[in-house]
Amino acid sequence: MKKTTLLLISILFCTPLFSQFHDNVWIIGRQNNEFYGKYKLDFGKFPMLPESVDETPNINRTTASFCDAQGKLLSYTNGISIWNANNQIMDGGDIINPGSFRESSIEEGGWLPKGAFYLPAPGSDSSYYLIHMGANPPDDLNNIDPFVIYYSKISKNENQGQDKIKEVNIPIVVDLIQPASTVKHANGRDWWIIIAKNIENFYYKFLLTPNGIEGPYSQEIGSAPDSEFPRTSVGGSQKFSPSGNKFIDYNGIYGFSLYDFDRCTGELSNEYRLNFLETDSTGWNYDMEFSPNGRYLYISLLWLTNRFGTTSYDIGNPFLIQYDLWSDDIASSADTIGIKDSISNPPATFSGISYIGLQVAPDGKIYSFSTHSKIHSIQEPNRKGKKARLHKRYPVIDKGLGVHYPYYPNYRLGPPRRQPLRHPRTRQSPTRQLPLGKLGYPQRITYRICRPELLRASRVVLGV
Repeated sequence: MKKTTLLLISILFCTPLFSQFHDNVWIIGRQNNEFYGKYKLDFGKFPMLPESVDETPNINRTTASFCDAQGKLLSYTNGISIWNANNQIMDGGDIINPGSFRESSIEEGGWLPKGAFYLPAPGSDSSYYLIHMGANPPDDLNNIDPFVIYYSKISKNENQGQDKIKEVNIPIVVDLIQPASTVKHANGRDWWIIIAKNIENFYYKFLLTPNGIEGPYSQEIGSAPDSEFPRTSVGGSQKFSPSGNKFIDYNGIYGFSLYDFDRCTGELSNEYRLNFLETDSTGWNYDMEFSPNGRYLYISLLWLTNRFGTTSYDIGNPFLIQYDLWSDDIASSADTIGIKDSISNPPATFSGISYIGLQVAPDGKIYSFSTHSKIHSIQEPNRKGKKARLHKRYPVIDKGLGVHYPYYPNYRLGPPRRQPLRHPRTRQSPTRQLPLGKLGYPQRITYRICRPELLRASRVVLGV
């Protein structure tokens, strides 16, 4: 009895340290007509079952939401405005990403994939940030320039108990750039924000601290995108692994670059390049995601015209590939775990299954949002091949969704606890495990504790 009591006390006191469920509720969907619907995904409920909603605005490619540390919805956006949990436009949040590109997207919602995400304000429980992306009107939606990354700062309980925008549409950087990606600094408080240029091997870096957004800093490293097919033209994107020690830069035609990332200094290093298409081939990416334990990388492609691995695909056949990042030969570890089928709702040019908007959720599963089908899920993404259990059209919804690219960083990542335990591709060595989600799936701790003098080491300060 005494041991049981001590265990319960330990659980009660330890849980708040990792209960940062800012990604607990997702808002998706558009139009609410005979073909499409609007839904809320609440991962605080088990099992998670999509709830049909009517009051939310149309949400397109740009979607983000933010909860308090206990998982209660505070705010969400479609890249056009900022809403509160009561589905009302927040005070001061009626216009974000100003300009004619926004005006052309008001009815449908923002069109920029991964064009927004929220971050808690470091060292404060009374405010949070929205990082969001805008653009001028495009001649071609796949070649939008210039882009603008903004931040807006939101204060809690400012307006008769409602949240209020304190700063809005403050530019961070204007350039030919990709949407931002983010990871927690090794101090467990601040946030690195990384932004890749479209046609250069160049990365802007910013650090969100209690003093605000510091930077820009920069780094040139790795393989430059082909000038004929810059990242924007092929839907490229970037993302950090759950433990923050890996960073992937994904170009949908030529492949991807995988880097080590130092959360102390913000430095990328040790590029591993995989060109998965031959020079006479064409592909188009949808998205990528890491498994919660960081071992597997999932990549979705729209089509492929040459032989990939041991399987050939025709144009128009989306498919989902799993790579084993612990393998001594990552390229040869490629395993096809999902392909398109012919069922569509509603009928469309690209009918049936496609794997858009891959995103790991607090329940440890990876979800995908198909253009015209439904929601798909990888039930056990930490397992190899078919054991990962791709479930098409599950969880069940009664209508289609449109196109969604949610992006939620690992809010539960803490500071590193000890020295690196193993080379990232060696499987036999022991690992330290900490909770990442509500089901306690593991993250790998592979960094030393930061020394203060490393904070600004090896960075170049740019002119604003």
